[in-house]
Amino acid sequence: LFASVGVRRVPIAERPLRIGSSPDCDLVLPGRQGVAPEHALVWRRGDAVVLHVTDPTGDCVVNGRSSTWATLEHDDELRIGDVELRIAIDGSDD
Repeated sequence: LFASVGVRRVPIAERPLRIGSSPDCDLVLPGRQGVAPEHALVWRRGDAVVLHVTDPTGDCVVNGRSSTWATLEHDDELRIGDVELRIAIDGSDD
């Protein structure tokens, strides 16, 4: 997972990666507009990468479409609040 904030790469494993503005999250997006303290979870399930928005008032845009649950693919673009993220899956043919 690549984040536009600070341009960094964060590995996704079977244990859910917590994304939000709280310092307790695995990917912290502090002080960003539209980002809840624990906004979403992303994890691997077999060969798939799954996204779930956990904040009831939160939103995530996946490839231009609002979503609370999504199966993500290589090069998918996410927006959480005003932060852009991109999925990069190792071993992808792209």
